[in-house]
Amino acid sequence: MKIFLQTYGCQMNEYDSELIASILTQEGFALAKELADADCVLLNTCAVRESAQRKIYGQVHEIRHALASKNFRIGILGCMATSLRDELLADKSLNIDFVVGPDSYKRLPDLIRESFAEEHHKVFDVTLSEFETYSDIYPQREKGVNAWGLADVGFLPLAEDSEVIHLLTWNSAKRFNGGRGWRPVFER
Repeated sequence: MKIFLQTYGCQMNEYDSELIASILTQEGFALAKELADADCVLLNTCAVRESAQRKIYGQVHEIRHALASKNFRIGILGCMATSLRDELLADKSLNIDFVVGPDSYKRLPDLIRESFAEEHHKVFDVTLSEFETYSDIYPQREKGVNAWGLADVGFLPLAEDSEVIHLLTWNSAKRFNGGRGWRPVFER
């Protein structure tokens, strides 16, 4: 199955799209370079500004028109999926097949398969997790120079004599979704 992944919003969304690409290719999905080749279209979105939301709605309509002759699925990912899940799934003019929040990307392959298994069955997972860091997933990078830094990064030892230093990370997307995450950086 070929997946077309399009990213909107901040650099964190670019990084998340690299994680999503890794998760999907590890599960046997291929990434389509062109929309016309896609069996499934994923829009990784931002919901911080209302203009971003309007842009996504317009893009969904354009995709539906461009692929009207195909049997395909379309999913909304990211913070827009979390904050607007009910609205996205209920809007018959958008006809979104599934929504997946930022902490549920590991379930994405199963949700895509599920959306194809049952016609007109809407699926979603927008669970917020304080534990999911994707530390076991290596982002699938495009060729060239690209690296995404986290906004607001700090080091915090668990105790003065702690053997493990943990990296606290948070950014506007996580803050918007109400979560913070940490992962072990190194051991002394």
